[in-house]
Amino acid sequence: MSRVGGHGRPSAVWEERLRAGFISVVLVACGGKVATDAPGLGGASGNGAAPEGIGGAVPSTGGVPAADSDGGPRPAANCPEPRPITQAEHDQYKNSACVGWAAESDPILLACELVVMVDRTMESPFADPRTSRWAATRRAIVDAVARHPAVDIGAVLAPNLAPTGAVPSVDAQPSSACVAESGVFPLTASLGADVNGRERFEALLSAVEPSPGRPLESAYARGLGAVAAQLGEIAILVVTDGPPTLAAGCRNPTGELAPVSMDPFLQAITNAANLGVRTHVIGLPGSEDVATDLSRAALLGGTAVEGCNAALPDGCHHEPTTEDELRAALDLVLGPGPTNPICRLDLPPPPAGEELDLATVEYFLMSGAEYFEVAADETGSCDNGWRFEGSQIVLEEQLCSQLLASKWLRPEVLIGCDIGLFR
Repeated sequence: MSRVGGHGRPSAVWEERLRAGFISVVLVACGGKVATDAPGLGGASGNGAAPEGIGGAVPSTGGVPAADSDGGPRPAANCPEPRPITQAEHDQYKNSACVGWAAESDPILLACELVVMVDRTMESPFADPRTSRWAATRRAIVDAVARHPAVDIGAVLAPNLAPTGAVPSVDAQPSSACVAESGVFPLTASLGADVNGRERFEALLSAVEPSPGRPLESAYARGLGAVAAQLGEIAILVVTDGPPTLAAGCRNPTGELAPVSMDPFLQAITNAANLGVRTHVIGLPGSEDVATDLSRAALLGGTAVEGCNAALPDGCHHEPTTEDELRAALDLVLGPGPTNPICRLDLPPPPAGEELDLATVEYFLMSGAEYFEVAADETGSCDNGWRFEGSQIVLEEQLCSQLLASKWLRPEVLIGCDIGLFR
């Protein structure tokens, strides 16, 4: 039986490390004599049942509390909180391993500033003629924030000067002439997990009205100022449905809202990259005439999409044509969400000639050089342990959410050939 299910003392140290915000994951499985085609593994029945021999584990209920004998739902129960173990204990497991697997994950996005051009053209239809570009974008942003609760979010929605819009001038003007303060949402920690913050954010989005002008350079400068001092993985997301029509200082040399050069904007992205701030770009329908410049912006911002032609450049930014594609682009920008693979780890293949002993799985969480042992869900009603689901080891929802909020994640699988250590 796995030792994980046996511990029971809660850990104040664990709670402190969660608040500190730096958690990694270590999974340990031990080589033994259970065949990998046992029920629940690759090529098995796929019914979600836990493989036989797992210390009293029951078939997975998919996160739903199992039923009592009278048919009613079993009350949800907490597994014991993660228990600290010593470096020596961890090293003993690691030194016994004869094969291992590790995946260094990219750092999870800590903060993202949304810079959205809400020109009057955003009233044009998106894919559905009944839905405007702004309505689809607003809805997709709200949903994306909810799906990525750990990311700090701020926004600059410009110009937001309905009904007249931004008034161009050949001379420099205050930024308020093309970026209204009413369209600025301050960077808010873990916005998706902040109910009150989300309500304020959604209220601001609902109040923003499309109006003439795309002050891309001024809005980008405002957004960069909000995140430049932040530490860690920081990004700006630019969303536009056309070329900028106002340069820095809310200027346009023609005195009209006509397209201006994107070169200063591209230089600003380069400067931001030198500060460690990446820039993602979403070009909505209507931006086709500046697709090459938007692709160049993504390249300079360090966020070129997979498969783009950097030589042209072409297709290096996100170009959604439907609301579903827009949602997918936002998910790619904001990074791992509840489906983060860190919460669903594939069982590693055994060494040649060996078989995994699934009764000896140990799950640890790592904070720096400190390790915490996580309990197995042996009842199907746990909300902060781990369980088998098919050929994966899955963290329960509560613990997964805590890990996602911890910002940094790293999985490691170790397989020992001598199971005596774990018995």
